[in-house]
Amino acid sequence: MASSSGEAGKVSSSAEAGPLDIDELLGADHGRLDNGLHYYVKTNSTPEMTEYLCLVVKIGSIVEDEDEYGVAHVIEHLAYGETSKYKNVFEFLRTSGVESGVIHARTSHDSTIYPLPDVSLKNPEVLCNAISVLAEISTEIQVSAEGLDKERGIILDEHRTTWDLDGRMSDAFWTAVMDGSKYTHVSIGSEKVLRNLSPKTVKEFYGKWYQLCNMAVVAVGDFSDTKNVVDLIRIHFGSKVSPPGPHPIPEYPLPFHNVPHFSCLVEPESDEPAVMIAFKMLVDEYKTLKGFRDMLVHLMFLSALKRRFDVIFHARCHLVWEDSVHPMDICKIVLSEQMEPIETVESILLEIARIRLHGFTEWEVSDVRASLMSAFETAYSKRKGMDSKSLCNQYIEFADF
Repeated sequence: MASSSGEAGKVSSSAEAGPLDIDELLGADHGRLDNGLHYYVKTNSTPEMTEYLCLVVKIGSIVEDEDEYGVAHVIEHLAYGETSKYKNVFEFLRTSGVESGVIHARTSHDSTIYPLPDVSLKNPEVLCNAISVLAEISTEIQVSAEGLDKERGIILDEHRTTWDLDGRMSDAFWTAVMDGSKYTHVSIGSEKVLRNLSPKTVKEFYGKWYQLCNMAVVAVGDFSDTKNVVDLIRIHFGSKVSPPGPHPIPEYPLPFHNVPHFSCLVEPESDEPAVMIAFKMLVDEYKTLKGFRDMLVHLMFLSALKRRFDVIFHARCHLVWEDSVHPMDICKIVLSEQMEPIETVESILLEIARIRLHGFTEWEVSDVRASLMSAFETAYSKRKGMDSKSLCNQYIEFADF
């Protein structure tokens, strides 16, 4: 791919390695309380008189020991039950004006996110109540035998519904891709562990890992003044204290295999053969100029690869970007049911080998560059109309805490 020439196009290696100022780029009121909690508050007027609020916890299922598989997800469920202040968080949210019916908390390998979307700013008390709830979730979740049994049944039902044909195929895929790492176990947990999970185990996990230094509050909405929101965060979170610690979050290596791995799943419920090919690629963080530039090259490569496959296989072979697990990016190729599996796999691998040897044509690179530039320009022109939820998700992805 061509690079810029001349003095204007040159960037020193020290500048490339230097960190991008994420706060300046995203324009948030950012700070950290004395107890370690981070906060990001951003004014945005779309939609009007509404706020998107969430608590981000940098703890997910990856830190679970074998006898804890599913505990992080259990805590996510318990968070909307009883806390020190509220007998029933979900009911309190419903009666206090927060749209509790659209709450979708989520637990992944590396984080747990508690969103409170569409918080009305017409009544200042509603925002105060929403922040109070997140503060309770941070350190005050109550774990009782009765509450655990109630959520255990709900989670086991979730487990059964997700373990359908698609769920089993997804599990086989990720087991092959992540073989040799802790990322092979699913965040929803093990049925055996869930059935025998004790309140003591859940309390110990919550006390050990839910440290305020591992959390951030993100608030994006139609605020007249971000200072008022920061003051509310200080009022409700400032007195919270984490259990003794903190325990450092371990680093879990990701498997970059030197030889191809494969998995074959015999599935009686499947009517047609399905073939998926995955490529694992090392990616840098997007927090330096070099990292951002590498991301653009990476994106151009995948876009060019997709376009070539669309031409060769007439859109019967789909390129899919899977959720990345930093520093790994996963590209999955899914074959349609009408394609002959073995011949198509051979054709795909042959084409990839051809690209490795000869690269892409100038026309392919120019076409992808023009398409991406058009997409970036469109996004930039619409930046002021971006909704608060999208901005909040950007902070979740890029904020450094």
